[in-house]
Amino acid sequence: MPLYRKKRTYDRLKLHLPKQFCQLPKLPFPKDFPECPTKKQFIDYLESYAKHFEINPRFNECVQSARYDDICRLWRVKTVSSSGASRTEVEYICRWLVVATGENAESVVPEVEGLADFGGQVMHVFDYKSGEDIRGKRVLVVGCGNSGMEVSLDLFNHNALPSMVVRSSVSSPIT
Repeated sequence: MPLYRKKRTYDRLKLHLPKQFCQLPKLPFPKDFPECPTKKQFIDYLESYAKHFEINPRFNECVQSARYDDICRLWRVKTVSSSGASRTEVEYICRWLVVATGENAESVVPEVEGLADFGGQVMHVFDYKSGEDIRGKRVLVVGCGNSGMEVSLDLFNHNALPSMVVRSSVSSPIT
């Protein structure tokens, strides 16, 4: 199954920076990609990169420990994965260790007084796909980061009525 089908991202997601700032070493984006590739184009690029460099990601493994072995001068990374009743442990021994925790891949909903009494739907952008099912409804988007802006535009394009609240004023980088 293609990687993009597994990802929890909204349908209209696209890169917010020009592609030349997002491409990986030694393999540029295809020339026919737009300046800001779509979600599908970006995932296709990542999959082609992995295939080109024979990178085989391992999914659904939880890192139990990572330690540098001074004797062999290599990293030892122990993982565990579970499938039904079976549990598999693996130790990877490698020269390099890159930690990419995916801070934006988790849904964090703060405690809000009165939220439990609210009769409407509450959704984190983590679970948002499209404004298709929200047509005609009033929606409050909390936050104006990339996701908040993208979701607001998507809601508007699906004829919802988005409003936005932000913690502090938004200033222009142009002075």
